[in-house]
Amino acid sequence: MLGILLGGLNLAQAGFDSGKFGEIQGNLDKTLTPSGVTKTEALPLLATIIQALLVFVGMVFFILIIYGGIMWMTAMGNEDKVKKSRALIIASVIGLALIILAYLIASAIAGWFTT
Repeated sequence: MLGILLGGLNLAQAGFDSGKFGEIQGNLDKTLTPSGVTKTEALPLLATIIQALLVFVGMVFFILIIYGGIMWMTAMGNEDKVKKSRALIIASVIGLALIILAYLIASAIAGWFTT
């Protein structure tokens, strides 16, 4: 499954229009120069923001898993509570997987722009 997804990324890379990259780079230069921020300052700042967001998402995932586990343990045979807690745990894992996939896609796209 992962190979199929990553293979699709390679196809997307083959269709990348290099002319658009120059246009994006020019717009970035026009925006950063008047603000006094250099590209070398902007990229680490963006990386720090993304890293902080991923830490926050990881904490939310951990809290939801703990909460779902506590709900399951305290269900005491109540099938409705067990279903709700199981759904919460599954939704948390799916959410984390989507966030990781989005991060991988964003990293691949950023890699194309920085090379």
